[in-house]
Amino acid sequence: MVAKERKSPAPKPLLVILSLLFVLITLFVLSGLSNGIDTGVEAMAAQLRSPAIMSFFSILTFFGSWGFLLPASLLLVLLLLATRQLKNARFAASAIVIGTFATFVLKEVIQRTRPPAGIMESGFSFPSGHAAMAMIFLGIVIILAAKKLKDPTAKYVLIVLCLLLILLIGLSRIMLGVHWMTDVVAGWVLGAVVLVWLARAFSFFRAHQP
Repeated sequence: MVAKERKSPAPKPLLVILSLLFVLITLFVLSGLSNGIDTGVEAMAAQLRSPAIMSFFSILTFFGSWGFLLPASLLLVLLLLATRQLKNARFAASAIVIGTFATFVLKEVIQRTRPPAGIMESGFSFPSGHAAMAMIFLGIVIILAAKKLKDPTAKYVLIVLCLLLILLIGLSRIMLGVHWMTDVVAGWVLGAVVLVWLARAFSFFRAHQP
């Protein structure tokens, strides 16, 4: 019997669209064309800032920081290993490492300064590491929930909560004045690119296993 030839996974339009979107946002920022919309959004955010709002968003932004993401990521990977979900553990660990590396490299290459009126934070501005890593970590949780949770209500509630937290963490970076709007959008898109690209890579290698 002749074994059937395994076909490589076809390219997915979503990956192409997300990658092109990130490139376009980056060019938009580098060209200076984003300055008008970024300063306009920053001015609107400045008018809304108050001690209560700053305290609220300071709490939210913690969930996109390494103070939360590092132990949460380690716990997630260990939990997946403990339950013998080795492929999911490799996927989660790979996504977090690649996302961290990509964000660091892009910040150092582009070297965009942060908004002048925000709270003091070190490092460059573009793309937002909080937005990117929140998208990656919570995106992994969404993927696992979609695959593993049997109860539809629990599944959809968890997915909606994760999506809401991704949105609020990004918004917190604008409200605290530590990122421009395009930094945050680029961070979200970068995180999505990492997840989709890695999913395609894992699918490709599975298809070519002997």
